[in-house]
Amino acid sequence: MLKTSNFTSIRTLIPLVLILSRMKEPMTLHQLSIWIIVAKHQNVTKTADELHIRQPSVSQQIKSLQNEFGIKLYKVYTGKGIELTQAGKLLSKYAKLILLQVKTLEGKLKSSRNRRRR
Repeated sequence: MLKTSNFTSIRTLIPLVLILSRMKEPMTLHQLSIWIIVAKHQNVTKTADELHIRQPSVSQQIKSLQNEFGIKLYKVYTGKGIELTQAGKLLSKYAKLILLQVKTLEGKLKSSRNRRRR
C-alpha cells in the first residue's frame, strides 16, 4: 500500500514529466545515472573515473541532456570542475527520485514474480 509521502513525491515529479513529454528524444535512465554522479563530483573526469568510462562519453551525455532541455546544466568549467546551474541542481534532485522509483518498481515486480512461482 502506498503511503501519503509516496504521493507527495509523485506530485513533485509531474512538472518533470510534462517537460519530458515535450522532448524530441527523452532522456534515458543511463543519462540520469551519469548526471547524478556528475552532480556529486562536479567534475567530469572524476565522474568518468568512477564509472570506468572515458571523459568524452560523460561530456556527450551532458551535452545531450542540455540539448534535450535547451538549457545549461552547469555554469562554467573551472580548473577543478564544473558548477551546477539551478537547472542542473533540479535535474539532480529529480533524477535521484526517478531512479529510486524505478529501483522500487523493479524490486516489487521481482517480488511479485517470485510469489507467482511458488
